[in-house]
This record gives sequence, C-alpha cells and structure tokens, in this order.
Amino acid sequence: MTTKSITLLNLQDLANYLNISASTIYRMIDAKSAYHDPQFPQPIHLSSRSVRWRFEQIEQWLEKKRHCKTE
Repeated sequence: MTTKSITLLNLQDLANYLNISASTIYRMIDAKSAYHDPQFPQPIHLSSRSVRWRFEQIEQWLEKKRHCKTE
C-alpha cells in the first residue's frame, strides 16, 4: 500500500515561496478586496489560528498563471 504525501505550507512559507507579503496573500483570498483572485487556492483551517495551503494546489495555480501569460 502506498500513501501519497501531502505538503502543507504555512502563511510565512507560502509568502516566501511566492515572494510576496502575507498581507497580499490575504488580499488575494478576500472576496471583498480589489486584489481578489478567485483562482487562488483557499487555505485549510487547522484551528482558529492555524491555516495551511496545499503545495500541490499552489503549484497548479502557478501553472495556470504561467499558461495564461503565454497566450
């Protein structure tokens, strides 16, 4: 039996990976923000003070962004 490993990123790791601020990430997931990106993956809430993003979903989002820029 094989199990698939799921990599989760906390806010700071995600911000560092994308080279943007944590505030920008929150603007991107806030539907009321002018910077809202409905395609950006929503966080997984582990507790009231702990959120994570699936690395795989972030990679897919980036690939879609790259694909749109080449068209």
